[in-house]
Amino acid sequence: MRTNNLINRTTLLIIAIVLVIAAASRFVISSQTRSTPQSVANSETAPVNATTEDQAAEPAANGSENNLVVKVDLSSLGSASSSNTDETSERESTRIEIMKDGVSVPVNNGEAVPLGDDLQIEVFVSPYPPNSFNADVDFYLTTTDGEPVTDATFDLEYDMLYMFHGAAEAPFNNLGNGHYLTSLYFLMYGSWTLDTVIEVPNHDDRLTLPMVLYVWPTEQDG
Repeated sequence: MRTNNLINRTTLLIIAIVLVIAAASRFVISSQTRSTPQSVANSETAPVNATTEDQAAEPAANGSENNLVVKVDLSSLGSASSSNTDETSERESTRIEIMKDGVSVPVNNGEAVPLGDDLQIEVFVSPYPPNSFNADVDFYLTTTDGEPVTDATFDLEYDMLYMFHGAAEAPFNNLGNGHYLTSLYFLMYGSWTLDTVIEVPNHDDRLTLPMVLYVWPTEQDG
């Protein structure tokens, strides 16, 4: 009886050992199977990396061509910057435009403008550039030979060019020797039209002087 029990225990022990060995073998096989896709993935990734490196090497081989394009672009940008600076400087120095035959012509402050009938006029705006809501405008009316015209009559109406507030009239003072002075008040910064009509004795036609005055702060004003 004891012998049979011993045999049975031995048999159970052997079966248990076999099961443990089988489970261990299955675990090892499973571990190897899991590691295989990773290695395969690595082997598949390698050519991709190599391709990427090859692609990255192409710009290096063509570096001289790329550098040439960049140099051209930078040169163009520099020219545009210089052009903008020139335009800004010109605008700061020519805030006055005279309308001639429907075309605006920039003029310098104090520049003589021909009116016809052997007459010319110089226009001085102060302060200049006009950077505040108040400005004085001095007109010097002379013949083309430089003789002052002392008995002219001036009428001036002004309004914004693009935002109409209603034309305002500017009274004139005749200071003598061809010098006529008026003062203007601007409601806001912007482009202002100044329509001046001049009547001179012994001249049949009235003379017109349409102008545009650009009023805005300068860079120094912030």
